Amino acid sequence: MFRGPVEVNWQHLIERRPISLQINPELPSYLSLPEVHQLLNVARTPKDHLLVRLLWQTGARISEVISITVGQLTLTDEWSSGVLLDRLKQRGRQKKLQRDVIRKRWVPITDMSLVRELRRYINGAELKPGDRLLPHTRQWGYKRISLLSEKAKLPISVHPHMLRHSFACNAVLHGEPLTVIRDWLGHASLEQTEIYTRVLATETNHLMRYMSF
Repeated sequence: MFRGPVEVNWQHLIERRPISLQINPELPSYLSLPEVHQLLNVARTPKDHLLVRLLWQTGARISEVISITVGQLTLTDEWSSGVLLDRLKQRGRQKKLQRDVIRKRWVPITDMSLVRELRRYINGAELKPGDRLLPHTRQWGYKRISLLSEKAKLPISVHPHMLRHSFACNAVLHGEPLTVIRDWLGHASLEQTEIYTRVLATETNHLMRYMSF
């Protein structure tokens, strides 16, 4: 359950991203941690800031983020905080559950600054358990992220789903188990999650260093 922090050379990864996407065109476009922080720095309103953080730190789809209610959140400490999201129905055969049960997935929130931000936001707006944090449309979310992307002068055009891809790549870079990432993202199969491991496809120089020629 315990391990040390992982050090990532973000500038190197940003410089290598074009090569990675050329070698693996199936790898979705993604942002690095410093680039997401650029988005957050220009998100001046509480709603914009919370929108970016929830997309980036939960890997949720925009439709899921704008549907989050206060009752779906647990905001206690770094060990117990998180959000309960619906798991998409899996195609094909699946074990039938008693009653009409909607499968759920748990996404932890370990960043206490986000926990505090959520508490302030909920208290300030006097939201009740059944109230949505961001009672808007998907189109609103796409428009806000696009405007923030332009304001941040990022090298690539950003849309909400790109932050989901960024969350997944960030998890891979930090060595999280694929089965855990799959569950966080709510993927139906591990194959859907494996695509994000391609973010490391060009990072093999250290392996060839030990070869003799």
